Amino acid sequence: MRQAIALTQRLRSPGRTMSGAPAKALNEGRLVANTSELHRHGWPLKSWRSPPAQLAVFMGPMYSGKTSGMLRAVRAARLSRAFAAADGSERITVVRSQQDTRSPTSTVVSRDGLMERGAHVRVVASMDEVTPVPGGLLAVDEAQFFADGSLLRAWQAVRKAEGAMLVSGLDRDFMGRPFGDVLALARMHMEADLAPGRGLPEPLVRIYRLVSKCAVCGAPAALTARVIPAPAGWASTAGHGGGQTPHARSDDQVLVGDKDSYQAVCLAHHGGGLLVRQADDPDSPLLGSADGAVVFARGDGRA
Repeated sequence: MRQAIALTQRLRSPGRTMSGAPAKALNEGRLVANTSELHRHGWPLKSWRSPPAQLAVFMGPMYSGKTSGMLRAVRAARLSRAFAAADGSERITVVRSQQDTRSPTSTVVSRDGLMERGAHVRVVASMDEVTPVPGGLLAVDEAQFFADGSLLRAWQAVRKAEGAMLVSGLDRDFMGRPFGDVLALARMHMEADLAPGRGLPEPLVRIYRLVSKCAVCGAPAALTARVIPAPAGWASTAGHGGGQTPHARSDDQVLVGDKDSYQAVCLAHHGGGLLVRQADDPDSPLLGSADGAVVFARGDGRA
């Protein structure tokens, strides 16, 4: 009855699973190259009131349009007035983790300039601090930072409140490991024996696995790599697997950064997740893996 979409980094092309078959998950599931493709698949929460509870997850690597997709869905919800209370007020709450320090207080903003700002935007340490409004919409950005189980509990609460929940976040860290509970949330409704809330009406669930563009070759990128400047002496050992030891924080799963610290890459250019670039300039060419085991061809390491 349910088929899981390919939730691995081994993507062959947008919109396809590893076997080449169209991707599907529960009611709706898509692998898409960017948020503009979501128009062709139908925006999440298309049927606002049937079934009562709805969930849409936008997940993928950095620079894939996750926040943009979520904010567009919030905008669509506002225009539809589906979450307007009897007094005309909005039952819409937008949440982001306090670990993400890149945006101003009470603001969620995407790379393409979409923004939610105001009293309805909350910055919290845990989703346990947020009580879903009955019949309301809860949108969660940078959801990977809620790794204490509170993201899963929030969805349980939204489902009981017959509301809707939008989630955007990284599904994997720079080493390809599951990041927080984003993957766990998606999987809850891909396997019948893990479906939560027994006795509740079946929710409408849509999973969007977004991909970006590889910073090395331009191919579809389903992974994120951490990037550091090449240590002194890296070039002399590159290609022999005896490169320099990366900086001390290279193994920390949570290291908030942007283009200065991360690039989206394909599987062929992931290099174990820690890459080096030619100089401190974030736009300088990528050279290869930090341990020197993988060296990119000359002219092929554009950032």
